[in-house]
Amino acid sequence: MQTGSANAGTLVEVGPLGVNAEASNGSYIGGTSNSAYAILTVSGAQKIYNINLTSGAATAGVDFPQPVKAFALGLGF
Repeated sequence: MQTGSANAGTLVEVGPLGVNAEASNGSYIGGTSNSAYAILTVSGAQKIYNINLTSGAATAGVDFPQPVKAFALGLGF
């Protein structure tokens, strides 16, 4: 989902993630970079995913060996 109009609070569906996310432990879209990331649990494994804001597709990145409880990125991202 993407914000269609922040003032109106509308959301617009972009497309499927392409993975079956069992749980999410946070997501972030950089205000400067317009890059999106999420920590998702897929097939029992927690990984960070890059989310394509045009298609909605999720691309797996790094595994997390320990459970993640929160997710944040620094300012200027």
